[in-house]
Amino acid sequence: MPTEEQAGTANEKSPEVTQSNAAVTTAMDAVEQEQDRIADLEARLTQKGRKERALENEMKEAKATLAQLKEEYQKAVEANKQWQEVYYNRFAPESDRARYAQQKAAEARAASAGSVNEAATWRAIAEEEDPQVRGVLTKMAKADKFMSRAQIEALRETLSSTKPETKDEEEEKPLAKVTATSTTGSGKPNLQQQLDKAIKDGNPEEILAIKSQIALAEFRSNRA
Repeated sequence: MPTEEQAGTANEKSPEVTQSNAAVTTAMDAVEQEQDRIADLEARLTQKGRKERALENEMKEAKATLAQLKEEYQKAVEANKQWQEVYYNRFAPESDRARYAQQKAAEARAASAGSVNEAATWRAIAEEEDPQVRGVLTKMAKADKFMSRAQIEALRETLSSTKPETKDEEEEKPLAKVTATSTTGSGKPNLQQQLDKAIKDGNPEEILAIKSQIALAEFRSNRA
């Protein structure tokens, strides 16, 4: 029968066994930690999915409400128009009736002019040979902006006068005077640069306005 000292020695673990057991424990802890992290991520993803679905549902409800409100607004506008027709044609004082009639006539003229300008713009786009003019008119039409025939002709003349010169023309052209179109050195775009940008942006009002400024600057320079 082993003595107490021998029994104690037999129950003691060798350093190798202790180290191996520690490695197992460490590895198990790492596995458990990673499992906990994955479980946390899954919970967060589930929560995120719920939030996203809630936002999607809220967006659908908002869009549906907006559509309903727009419909109600249009109904209110139509009802108001009908009420005004009845009121101003039957019950309003004579002075109010006259002002209402003038307002309706002005609206009709504006609508008619807008329709005419729209037709003129689309016709010019279809028939225009100058790609630069056609590009400006197309940008305007896409933005629901239309020009009259006179405005289109003025735009055409303005753009044709701003076409880049050929190399031969540049060589034959005398040295230009210092005008408002020259570089000022202040960092601010000069009139010619502003005009080029307006042409690129397809802004006919800006094009005509800057062209007028250039013409005025050239006139003052020649007088000087």
